Amino acid sequence: MTRALAILCVLSVFFVAAFGEKAFSAETHTALMAHDAWAPPSLDGANVGVAFTMLMNHSDVPIEITALSSPVAKTVELHDHVSEGGKVKMRRVEKIVIPAQGTLNMKPGGLHLMLIGLTQPLKDDSTITIDITAKGSAVQKVSFTVSQARLIEALKSRSNSAHEH
Repeated sequence: MTRALAILCVLSVFFVAAFGEKAFSAETHTALMAHDAWAPPSLDGANVGVAFTMLMNHSDVPIEITALSSPVAKTVELHDHVSEGGKVKMRRVEKIVIPAQGTLNMKPGGLHLMLIGLTQPLKDDSTITIDITAKGSAVQKVSFTVSQARLIEALKSRSNSAHEH
C-alpha cells in the first residue's frame, strides 16, 4: 500500500510538472482574454470614468467574473444601458458570465466598466490597469489605453449608425 501511494505521488508530481495547472483546471486565466481595451479621458474634476474592452472566453465552459478592481478607482462595476418607460438608464450588471467560446463586448452606449471614485484623473495617452478575477482563476491585470482619439472615433461611429436606415 505504501509503495502504491509513493508511485501515485510521483506520478502526480510528474503530471503537474509536465502539464501544469491546466491539467487540473478547466478555467485558467489564459482562457479569458481582453482585446482592444481603452478608456476615454475623464473630465476635469470628475469622480467617475468609463472603460471598454472585449472579453473573450476561449474555454469550453462559461467563465464567471467575480471581481473587478483598479488602483485608479475605489470601485469598478460592469454597467449596461436599459430602456425603461421611454428613457435610457444605466444599471449595474450583478452577475457577469461569459459563455463558453463566447465574448462580452463593451462599447459606448452599451456594456461598459464604470470606474467609481476616481483616485486620479484619466489622462489622454496614459495607461490604466483593471484587475479582472474569474471564478477559479488568478487575477488578470488588463492594461487600458486612455485615448481621446478613440472616444472621438466611437462617437462618430455611433452618430453614423444612428443616421443609417
